[in-house]
Amino acid sequence: MYKMSSLTDQALQWAKITYLVTDDSNTIIATSNASWAGRTLQEAVPALVGMEDALHAVRQGQVPEIHLPYIALATETTPEYTYFSFYITAYPPTEGLFVIIREDTEIALLLQQLNQQYNELALLHEKVEQYARQLTEANQQLKDLNQERAFLISMINHDIRTPLAVIQNLLTALSKQGTTLTSEQRHDIEMALAATRNARELADMILQIERIHQATHTAFQNQVEVAALVREVIHRYQPAAAQDGIKVLTILRAVPPILGDWVLLREALGNVLDNAIKYNKPNGTIIIRLEAQDQGVLIEVEDTGVGFETKDVTSLFQPFQQGHTKTRRRGSGLGLYIAHRIVTLHRGRMWVQSHPQEGSRVFIWLPEDPAQATAADAQ
Repeated sequence: MYKMSSLTDQALQWAKITYLVTDDSNTIIATSNASWAGRTLQEAVPALVGMEDALHAVRQGQVPEIHLPYIALATETTPEYTYFSFYITAYPPTEGLFVIIREDTEIALLLQQLNQQYNELALLHEKVEQYARQLTEANQQLKDLNQERAFLISMINHDIRTPLAVIQNLLTALSKQGTTLTSEQRHDIEMALAATRNARELADMILQIERIHQATHTAFQNQVEVAALVREVIHRYQPAAAQDGIKVLTILRAVPPILGDWVLLREALGNVLDNAIKYNKPNGTIIIRLEAQDQGVLIEVEDTGVGFETKDVTSLFQPFQQGHTKTRRRGSGLGLYIAHRIVTLHRGRMWVQSHPQEGSRVFIWLPEDPAQATAADAQ
């Protein structure tokens, strides 16, 4: 059976701990390292050379203890530095010192790694803060640009649409001069009127796009009765349809109200109906269907117009895209683009089925609550 002192020595050796006791002259009189017995403390532990005054203060009780953590020392057994921690206190029985020396190489290296990682994190944090500052500056620049854009849009509203209205009124008055105009003059006036109407339509479209940019789906808290919305849009575009002899028919089934922006949705559906009129054939037909579907409402606008090439259908929602089918009338190419943006803003879907000379079918699906739906691209 092992003696207690033997077990203690094994435990200290396993823990990589060495202890020693000195007398009042710093001579080692007890130690777990037999080679140190009888030597002075500084001879056995050169790391303590130069600390005579501090060691004397500990012996006299002027300093309670000395702790020297993670001191790097070269040893005879390893070419690399080994790290030791020293704990030094007074030992009254011998009027000397009690010293514990523990090898802490693993802990010291781990602390070095942690310190290196901390420094790397500090650098990363500094870079993140730098990027945050740059992002803040970029956001401010974007905000300034948006304000400038809003100002330019307001100028369009005032400085372009207003004079166009004056020109249109004057041209309309001239066209009513009766027999005083030659056929060539009347033709020129009609051409000028058409160009003025197109310019005002383009200005209106730009204003619609600005409204879309300023809107967010989180602001849609108003209930919209879609059937009433459809009837209002038909009422607004009925004169244009009647002028071309186009019949507008409806099949409206009961649908739940949705959360949305009435004005934006009216513009979206109006643009779709306007397209169906423009690209329809003389004395054609438009059928508007409404039904509930998938926790939302589905609006379908079918026309008997000239239709579109299959390869053009996927690009109809891009700005200034009209397809390559020959038509009687041309638009700005922004109608379906604006409608698609508004539908997407409402977390809805919009898609088109069409073939040349077979008409087109435009589908709009809107969720009951945009906040609960997932935004999806048009099919």
